[in-house]
Amino acid sequence: MTEVNLKRSSSNTWLMILKPIVQRRINALLNLQADYFRVRVKFYEKLHTIQQKYFPEFEHLYQKRCSIINGQYEPSEYESRVDWSTMTSTKQESDSIISIEKKFDQMSTNTSLYSEINCVENTEKGIPKFWLTILKMMDAFNYNVKSQDEPALEHLVDIRYQSSTDFKAPGYTLEFLFSSNKYFTNSILTKQYDIRVNIDETKPYHYEGPEVVNCKGCVINWNSEHDLTIKMRKKRVRERKTGVMRTIIIKEKIKSFFNFFDPPIIPEGGIYDMEEEEQMILEADFEFGIMLKQKILPRAVLYYTGDIKNFLDEEFDQDQSNNQEDRSPTSTSSSSQ
Repeated sequence: MTEVNLKRSSSNTWLMILKPIVQRRINALLNLQADYFRVRVKFYEKLHTIQQKYFPEFEHLYQKRCSIINGQYEPSEYESRVDWSTMTSTKQESDSIISIEKKFDQMSTNTSLYSEINCVENTEKGIPKFWLTILKMMDAFNYNVKSQDEPALEHLVDIRYQSSTDFKAPGYTLEFLFSSNKYFTNSILTKQYDIRVNIDETKPYHYEGPEVVNCKGCVINWNSEHDLTIKMRKKRVRERKTGVMRTIIIKEKIKSFFNFFDPPIIPEGGIYDMEEEEQMILEADFEFGIMLKQKILPRAVLYYTGDIKNFLDEEFDQDQSNNQEDRSPTSTSSSSQ
């Protein structure tokens, strides 16, 4: 157990007026709190081991998802059956979808019409613009998809991640896989995140679990005149010596999703030595990377269909209902006592 000095560990000066024996007890509680956080570190280490154990199974599912999205695998009739009643929030919505399914089944008995529809459908493989649709729905602060980004992001065939297997050097890398396109020559764009798991012993009571502390993008090899992160602007300038006017081309940085791969660089002094705007961009970047890894990638189809919003709304409504019950007046018998 590490001893803690109350005067250095607490910012509440009113504690100083307590009797020494009480201060000693509070010090003991602070030591216990620090030890609790150290046990949490051990917990996260075990959790990391479990995640590594099951990652191959998740990866198998992600690869199959990728093959369906990109038209490399056509799911069977059995694989395509979904109980839509589990995807809706009300019985009315469920009944409506079931009714549509019945009409589709009836239509499938009309062989000529069904064959004609299938013929049209078979000309298009996979699920077009799957990842583009998801990214456009996300609130990404500084990395929202702009109109000029969309044609390039139509070539995004998969997003995946690779986690470090070493708990002492934790982190993960997001990989964006692209088909051949006219914008850049890279087939994979990467974004690496470094994570701190251990406690900062200078601030042991600030520990909230693993946190992202740094990120690094990659160089995008843009083809000539296809860089989506800059805008070429003409400007008239006068030569100082001759006084002759001439036109020059200026490159201006513009907002683009692809700026995600060129984040601000953290100086040696840390994030708090950065300008406030850069701090905000970097903190939003960290949150965006975590959201992609922990929420978007495991539930991609639910974001694509929009059903994730329904699920979140249901959880919110349930929380609100529980809060109302918690705030409800006590019964007459108890209040009268």
